[in-house]
Amino acid sequence: MSNGDELPMSKIWPDRYMSHAEEYGLPRVRALVGTGPTDKELILLLDTTGGCVSTAAEKYWGNPVDDGSDDGGGENGIYGGGENGVSDSESSASFDNLLQARFDFAFCGRPMRVSDLNALAIELADAGETAALIAIWDELKGSKGASRATWSAVEKLHARGKGNIPSGTLRLSEFREPQKMAPPRRLHKICKGRRMSDRAVDSEEILPRGLLWVAEQKAEGKTLDASGGKRIKIAKQLQKALGLDLETARGLVTKLKRKKVL
Repeated sequence: MSNGDELPMSKIWPDRYMSHAEEYGLPRVRALVGTGPTDKELILLLDTTGGCVSTAAEKYWGNPVDDGSDDGGGENGIYGGGENGVSDSESSASFDNLLQARFDFAFCGRPMRVSDLNALAIELADAGETAALIAIWDELKGSKGASRATWSAVEKLHARGKGNIPSGTLRLSEFREPQKMAPPRRLHKICKGRRMSDRAVDSEEILPRGLLWVAEQKAEGKTLDASGGKRIKIAKQLQKALGLDLETARGLVTKLKRKKVL
C-alpha cells in the first residue's frame, strides 16, 4: 500500500477529503437505486446503515426520496428542507454520525488503505476529535504512514494551544486498550517529537560550525555555561553568530553538550 500525499477531495463537501463511503460505497449503492436521490442523500443513507450498500439501497426503496418537488425535498423525502433536501443542522449532525461510522469502520477488522486512514485522520483533526485522531495515528504507525497533509492537519490542531485542544466526542472502539495518556497531551508529544527530530537533523549539519564557534570563544577566554536555564542564552548567541533560527540553535546546544564541549 502507498501513503501518497495527494488525497482526492470530496465532490459533495469540497472542503473535505473524499471518504471511503463516497469513493467506494456511493457508486455501488447508486447502481442499485438509480438516478433518484442525490449523492449527499445516498452518503447519509450509507451513514445510517454503517456503510452497508445493500441495506442502504433497501432503506431507500422503503423510504423513497421525492425527487420531483420543486423545492428539492418535502414531507415524503427521507430528508426534508435545506439544500438538496437536507437542513444545515441535519447535515452537520449527519456528518458527525458519518465520521463516527467511518471511524468505527477503521476498527471493524477490514483492512483500510493508508490513503483512506490519512484522509480520515485529517477530517478528525479538522473536527477537533483528538482522541479518535490518536487512535487512527496509531493505526498509521505514526510518522511511518502519516502524509504531509496529515501532519499539517495535526499541527494545525496542536496550534490551538494548551487548554484549547478538545478530546472530542466520538465513541472509541471498545476492542482497543484505553489510551494511557490524555489525548491533548499525546498530541503535544507527537508534535514535540517531530520538532525535536527536525531540530536534530538541522543541527547535525551545522555541528562543525558550532564546534568552531565554541573553540573560538574559549580561545578568547570566554566561559560558556549551558547548564539549566542558561542553555537559551547560549542558543541565542549561536543563533546570532551563525545566522540560525532559534530552534536549530537550541538543537545545536544539545549536540554540543553531548560532545562535552559545553
